Amino acid sequence: SKDVVAQGAASSEASKASSKGRMPFGNIRVIELSQTLAGRLTGLLLADQGAQVFVERDKPSAEFDDAYFDRGKMLLPARALADTSSADVIIVDGDVPVKRLPHQTVMRVVAALPGDPDYGYLPANCSEDLISGLVGFFTNMSVTGAMLGRPVIYTPLPLASVYTGVNGAV
Repeated sequence: SKDVVAQGAASSEASKASSKGRMPFGNIRVIELSQTLAGRLTGLLLADQGAQVFVERDKPSAEFDDAYFDRGKMLLPARALADTSSADVIIVDGDVPVKRLPHQTVMRVVAALPGDPDYGYLPANCSEDLISGLVGFFTNMSVTGAMLGRPVIYTPLPLASVYTGVNGAV
């Protein structure tokens, strides 16, 4: 698995070295083990900024547009990323165990409301709607509509996950 990442990196580095090396994260190697919107978006944004992002996909996702969320990433077969020692950053969901070396950063995508005794650490399968409701992300897209007597329209966008994904890449 380490060899697969090294071979993939070597072939992509030759073709992209001139352009990726000048990008902000051109020398960063990321292994994305996340299946959530926030984790996949973090990987996408890091890849857009020049990072080498490696991800394994067994089958296409039913929830996401893989062509978009895997843009700029190196796709590998299942279980090719069992050895994460060559990565600078590892993106994982929740409390999934992952071996971390001293030079590595592990980014855990979790649903949590720190300091909230009732909700605190939410289950990994909590819905985007629950998170949006808890943090007040039900954005009224029709502010002027309410003044005109029209019904309130709330955004269907998964803002909590998008916000988390952008924060992860920053």
